[in-house]
Amino acid sequence: MTVGLPSYITGALPSRMLTPHDEADFRVSFNTAARTYRAELWVILMIGMALLLVFDDVFLDAEHQITHKLLLVIVGIALPVLLRWASARSVRLARWSTPLYVVSVVLDIVVLLAVRIQTTDDDHETIPLLAVIAVLLSLLLVQIRFEILAPLLIVGYAGVAIAELIVFPLTPSNQVELFASAAVTFIPLGTVYAHERTLRRTWLVERELGVAARTDSLTGLPNRRAAEEHLAALPPNAAVSVAIFDVDDFKHYNDDFGHPAGDRCLAMIGASLRADTLDHHTEFAARLSGEEFIVVWHDRDGADVVERAETLRTRVGDIAPVPPADRTVTMSAGLCTLSDPSRLRSDVEFQSLIDRADKALYAAKESGKNRLVVGPQIDAEDLSLHGQKVAQSSVYPADAADEIVTTASQLRFRDSGDEDGFSRSHNDRILPVRRLVMGGFAAVIATMFSVQSLSVMTSADSIELSRVVLGGLMFPASLLGVAGTVVNRLRPYSTHLYIAACGVILIAQMIQRSIQLPQGIDMVPILWPLAVILSMSVAQIPFSKLLPASVLYLAAIIAIDVTVLPVTTSRSITYATSILMVATTIRLAYRVEFSARLGWMSARRLKQLSNTDTLTGLPNRRAFDATVASWRRSGEPHALVLIDVDRFKAFNDEFGHLAGDDRLREVGERLAAYATRDVVVARVGGEEFAVLVRRCDRTDLCSAVEAARRKLSTVRPDASLPAALTLSAGLAFSTDRDDLVSRADSQLYRAKAEGRDRLAVEHAVQPSVHSV
Repeated sequence: MTVGLPSYITGALPSRMLTPHDEADFRVSFNTAARTYRAELWVILMIGMALLLVFDDVFLDAEHQITHKLLLVIVGIALPVLLRWASARSVRLARWSTPLYVVSVVLDIVVLLAVRIQTTDDDHETIPLLAVIAVLLSLLLVQIRFEILAPLLIVGYAGVAIAELIVFPLTPSNQVELFASAAVTFIPLGTVYAHERTLRRTWLVERELGVAARTDSLTGLPNRRAAEEHLAALPPNAAVSVAIFDVDDFKHYNDDFGHPAGDRCLAMIGASLRADTLDHHTEFAARLSGEEFIVVWHDRDGADVVERAETLRTRVGDIAPVPPADRTVTMSAGLCTLSDPSRLRSDVEFQSLIDRADKALYAAKESGKNRLVVGPQIDAEDLSLHGQKVAQSSVYPADAADEIVTTASQLRFRDSGDEDGFSRSHNDRILPVRRLVMGGFAAVIATMFSVQSLSVMTSADSIELSRVVLGGLMFPASLLGVAGTVVNRLRPYSTHLYIAACGVILIAQMIQRSIQLPQGIDMVPILWPLAVILSMSVAQIPFSKLLPASVLYLAAIIAIDVTVLPVTTSRSITYATSILMVATTIRLAYRVEFSARLGWMSARRLKQLSNTDTLTGLPNRRAFDATVASWRRSGEPHALVLIDVDRFKAFNDEFGHLAGDDRLREVGERLAAYATRDVVVARVGGEEFAVLVRRCDRTDLCSAVEAARRKLSTVRPDASLPAALTLSAGLAFSTDRDDLVSRADSQLYRAKAEGRDRLAVEHAVQPSVHSV
């Protein structure tokens, strides 16, 4: 039994990524971040509304002054400021943060529409529709869940459009502006959806990463690290009891029935401990290493703890024999109690407490096994290792965010290999999105081209110009953007082709706008090129390219507009609003890419962690099994060496687990030096290692393995210890049967039976020793 990887790590995404419990936890995290964003944005909106309402005499001429100013200031500044402050800062109103912010935006929109209606006549427009839409789009920046945001934008836009249709005459220009504003409103929804999906995936991966780092893959129990953290997190001044359980004669069990049976036995013991301790809030069970388990109690009566420890120990005997074994197993246990855990806050003290329980366990072993020995109660002052080095796990992951370089103009991984891997993965994932967006542009352009003859424009020259722009520039450019997502040879250049296509479309739009607008024909409002710029965020163009492209295109649009048209108050507000909207979308795109990078790195680390032994840093049993299966499917000849440290249990009993861990770590480091593309080294059990080799001569391999085994047997990480331990090894070669592991296991046991400290080779291939 091993704990498998989630589907979103191994490949396909599940249809429902979060359970109801996970969904509730995710929303807490999501809303906490959202309140931070709301705290950043409310000041910007307050300043904008204040400049418009308080200093209207600066922006507006005398003929178009605002009436009922005091009411509008209260409704448009005072109330929204109060609501946004409560949304972002008030702890008591945290659950109402989103509704409060939405109400503040509604008030802003109502006030802007009122000002727009007051100050607009047939020949004069002071507040452009774009300003109203920009306030509505501020909802994109404050991290509202998509299932809430999408209806809000639909209802908000519908309200604005209905107000426009009721108050202003339905002219061709107004129709085009409403249609363009709809595009600007709803195009960014794709980015928001991708952002939330990425956040959910990243949150879940980070959560699973934490679980995997603290879970033993064989038994599903918490591992040693989780036990350390549990002890450190216990409430102060509470009595703590620790029991260590050890499977009796487990080495002989493995020797008699093989490691697969031993693994199944440990898995069943783990399942029994999980089931027995699941509902006890003052009880915690974990697997320490090999066949040793630990149970921690706090705030429990001493007699109750003793009774409980004995119950857990004897219950193991009720587990049915695991085939091919024909006998049950027993357990010995040692128990000690710490009266005051207030100093239990470090690895040193944790290991000292384990050593006290270990002494009681060894007393149980010496007394005949299959029993519980209770050690004397100890005080925190008694915990000391007298400077003894504490073993540290070697592969627990650091924060994935530390691997990302973030600057004002770029996002990238520190490692170039990670950057290349993410780029390939990200590009493959977002190609369908780019194809959909640019394909949508092509469809709209084709539709506009086909209905030009039905246009309300009376000028034949204007219709001809539109057809040339649409058919000669915009449509071919959109097809080029689509080609970058479907033609295999062009896919590596998809980003550049999309940006280039957007550039051609923008140039075409501005040509038509600069020619027609001075003639009084406003069929290309500035919202159209703005929508094209925003689409690059939806298409998830990498931030390092999105930022300069967006800035360049927006600057070109404003420069062309200012050159051709006179600068009015309305156009000044339009330009300022356009800059704010593009900046808003770029900021959102930054968050999306950062979340995507974080999720990719976390998923990669979770997969690595799930396949890595935490003590030695070598591949673990899961990775080993996967490699064996992969090499077998390939049909390529290969060999397997199983290596076991002789009398390791006795070594641990005499010198302690710390010395044993150091020994295993040193063996792992030396074995890792042999790893190549054709040599895979793994730790597959407590003191057992495996080496898979392909593309090798049998005789040469036997000689090399024996030489390496002898060299490894000289490992002695601590000079204070006695002579180095020896190693036994078994070697078997692949055949057309699926039994390589069991045959190598048989050779290993033959080496043990023949006196240990030797290599046993299948088919009696005798090695000749020489240096490797």
